[in-house]
Amino acid sequence: MEALRRVFEKGVPQISELLFGPVLHRNIAVVDVPVWRDGKVAYDLAASLPLSIFTDIIMRQRPEPDWTIAVFDREGTVIARSRDNEEFVGRPASPSLYAGLMNRFEGTLDTTTFDGTVVLTGFTHAPFSGWSAAVGIPKSSLTIELWRSVAVLAAVGIVCLAFGTLFAVHLATQLARSQADRELLINELNHRVKNTLATVHGLVASTLRSAVSIADAKKVIGERVIALGRAHDVLTEEHWESADLRELVLSIVQPYRTEHTNRIEVFGADLRVNPRATVALAMVLNELMTNAAKYGALSQPEGRVRVKWNATEDRSPPKLRMVWMEMGGPSVQSPIRRGFGSTLIEQSITRDLGGALEKNFDPAGLICTMTLPLERLAT
Repeated sequence: MEALRRVFEKGVPQISELLFGPVLHRNIAVVDVPVWRDGKVAYDLAASLPLSIFTDIIMRQRPEPDWTIAVFDREGTVIARSRDNEEFVGRPASPSLYAGLMNRFEGTLDTTTFDGTVVLTGFTHAPFSGWSAAVGIPKSSLTIELWRSVAVLAAVGIVCLAFGTLFAVHLATQLARSQADRELLINELNHRVKNTLATVHGLVASTLRSAVSIADAKKVIGERVIALGRAHDVLTEEHWESADLRELVLSIVQPYRTEHTNRIEVFGADLRVNPRATVALAMVLNELMTNAAKYGALSQPEGRVRVKWNATEDRSPPKLRMVWMEMGGPSVQSPIRRGFGSTLIEQSITRDLGGALEKNFDPAGLICTMTLPLERLAT
C-alpha cells in the first residue's frame, strides 16, 4: 500500500523490495506505474515480476564459472544470483559486503562469500530503484595468470643466465692468461647481469603498481623488456663499448615504421653514446613511441612523428638537444594523471642522464624536448 500511495501522490513509478507472492506462493518483485488522464494519475498499473527474469539477465552476461554476480534490493536482500541461486535468494548479502552496500553508492572491496571464498567485489546502485548489483571475482584467479607469466619469465631468465654464465666462464678460461684476467671478466659479467636484472625488476614492479588490469600489465611489461632488449642488441654489436645514436633510434622506431610506412622521420648527426645512456634513451624513446601509436599521432591515418637531434659543442657546457614532435594526430590535452611511463621518461632524462625535459601539450601534437649534457653521453 505504501508503494501505491507514492504512485498517486508523486506520480512516479515504484519498485518494491523482495516480496513473497500470496497467489503463486513464490518470491517476486512488484513494479507500479502511474497511468495519467487529464493531467492526473487515474490508475496504478502493477506487475509482479518472477525473479527468474533477473537470473536470466545475469546468465546472459556469460560470467566465468568461479565469478559470483548478484542483484540486491534496497535492503541488501538477494534478488538473483549467478551461483546457487535457489539457495541464496531472500538472504541478506554476506556481512563483509552488506556494510558497503548500505553505506556507499559504488565501490570495490575485498569480501568473503558464504562458502568462504575471498573475492574482489565491485558494486554499484541503480539511481532510480536503489537496487544494486555486485560482481565478485576470486582473488586467486586474478593473480594466477600473472604468476604463471612471472614464473615463465623467471625460468627463461634463469636458463639464459645459466647459459650466459657458462659461456662467459668458458670464454674467460680460454682467453684469460692469468687468474687476474679471469677474475676481471667474471666480475664484469656479474656487474652487467645484476644491472640488467635490477632494471627488469624495477620495470616489472613499477608497471604492476600502475597497471589497470593483469592483461594490460603483461602487455606493457613485454613491450618494455623488448625495448631493453633492442638497446642490448645495439650494444652487443659494438662489444658494449658504445652505441651509435642513429642506430639506436632506428632500432626503436623500426617496428612501427613497418606498420605506419613513412610516417616516422628521423634526423640527426652520428653520435656515439655510452652503454648507460643507450639503455636510458631506449626506454624513453620506447615510451614515447608506444604512446604515439596508442593515443598520439600514429593512432590517426594522417599522423606523423619526427625525431631530430643536434649537438651544440660550441656552447659551454656542450649539450645534445633532441626533439620528439607529433603532428596530425588527435587534439592533445594535458594528462589528468601521471602514469609510470611519464615517470620513467622524466627520471631517465633528469636522474640517469642529468638533463632537462620540457613537454609541450600543444593541441596540434605533443612536443617533447630533451636537453642532455654531452659529458653524460660520452663514451
